[in-house]
Amino acid sequence: MHKVRQLILVTMLMGSASVVLGQSPEALNVHSADGSVVKSTLLDNFRKITFSGNTLLLWTQNETCSSFPLNSIRKITFGEYVTNSISDVKKDLNIKVYANLQGEIIVETSYNLLGIHVFDINGRVLRTTTENRFNIGYLPSGIYLIHIKTDKGSITQKIINH
Repeated sequence: MHKVRQLILVTMLMGSASVVLGQSPEALNVHSADGSVVKSTLLDNFRKITFSGNTLLLWTQNETCSSFPLNSIRKITFGEYVTNSISDVKKDLNIKVYANLQGEIIVETSYNLLGIHVFDINGRVLRTTTENRFNIGYLPSGIYLIHIKTDKGSITQKIINH
């Protein structure tokens, strides 16, 4: 499957749809009614979307299928891959992440920083930035995941906000 060169945003509200064009995506993301991503599939692994009654079926290249009731879907987007786990950690990337007592996160890397996402443990995106120093002190105390994307790869690390 060739890479899609435009960002397509499909909003499923009352049976209507709209399309917005933008940058090259890497994944298809299904968002729940609260806006959180409930499924993210890399475009290289994406095959098709079909419907069965009031259910959306998302098919992958290896014929696995995820089903979603249409009334539980807020939108479907083509964009950045969203991870809900730490299984994509690359140990060989030279990226260091520090937290200070003021709630700042500092990311040190010699690579080009393409984006940083902070997730709660339910997979909801709480913060997105391209800055190597940012504050999460406003978030409640707890465990969060920070996904760092560079031009050499991506890592996901657990961070604790006190």
